Amino acid sequence: MGRWQVMRNSDLPPLPTLLDGLTDTVCDVLDAAARDGWSPMSVSTALGVIDVLVSAASAHGGPLAAALAPIPALTATAQRALADPLPPIPRKGTLAALAEADAGTDTYRTWRDAPVHRPGNGEPSSLTIARAAFARITAAEAAAHQAARESTAALKQAQRTLTELQAHAHG
Repeated sequence: MGRWQVMRNSDLPPLPTLLDGLTDTVCDVLDAAARDGWSPMSVSTALGVIDVLVSAASAHGGPLAAALAPIPALTATAQRALADPLPPIPRKGTLAALAEADAGTDTYRTWRDAPVHRPGNGEPSSLTIARAAFARITAAEAAAHQAARESTAALKQAQRTLTELQAHAHG
């Protein structure tokens, strides 16, 4: 069957099997990128895959859709960054050149405009996956701290309201 031909649902392996295969494929992609280097086209393709998966997960609505809602805008911004022209290269040693270096624009410009894309940091996929897991854990921890602060504030507000109601009832 061709790559883009539609299969009948009954012909597909179970979803967990497909997702395990997808995870293996992502590891292979990361290993190939470490070997060959990422090009703007390969980054664009990866961003498209992210959009498709986010759209599928968001279809379940509710808090899941709300949590995933910013991602399409972020991937669209990343896609535009791949295509949008950059300002002219500043002269070396100027404040503009220093600002560009601080923002990473000089490194990005060199990568994006290269005729041949070489391996970047060449890290193994396991390190990339570990870094992503750490970022996810850090984000979850920040969200938990924010939720705790909001819960504490709501509890204090409820206590103040209760105290006011009791004072009003007895006064």
